[in-house]
Amino acid sequence: MMRGRESQESFGFLIRPYCGVAGVRFGMTPPAVAALLGPPLRCVRNYLGERKDVWTGIKVCYDGATEGLIEIQLSRPSKAVYDGIDLLEVDDLVRTLLRHDPAPLESVGVALFMKLGISINVPAPGPTQSDPQRTLGIFANGRWDRLLPRFGAYQTTASSNP
Repeated sequence: MMRGRESQESFGFLIRPYCGVAGVRFGMTPPAVAALLGPPLRCVRNYLGERKDVWTGIKVCYDGATEGLIEIQLSRPSKAVYDGIDLLEVDDLVRTLLRHDPAPLESVGVALFMKLGISINVPAPGPTQSDPQRTLGIFANGRWDRLLPRFGAYQTTASSNP
């Protein structure tokens, strides 16, 4: 498996909805994840008491009570591969995700593709541009449940290039 920063930079994480990415599976503990990815570069706790471990191109979040893995965030230089496509490199991410989940939810700048277990920041309206800061959240079943009442249907418009 992958260990250390050098191997992460060229590693493609195969997304498995509601299971995890590559060998990193939801429910794993921090020591189990570190055994696969190597020691994290940084560990912090958020305001919810959730632990977040950070490596180059990957951040993982653990439930504050159980310490089980609940979310994996991927960004460049990692590769986030779903259905043979690197979602961090595709030109039109929203359109690509809509092909697999035509009914995402949206609230406060976040879109949830519930069929895929993927969250993204909602792109600003206008021409599609490559986003060097693009991050994908791959989440465990139940991760967003308490906030779902705040979400509505994702709104697409001609100017947002969905």
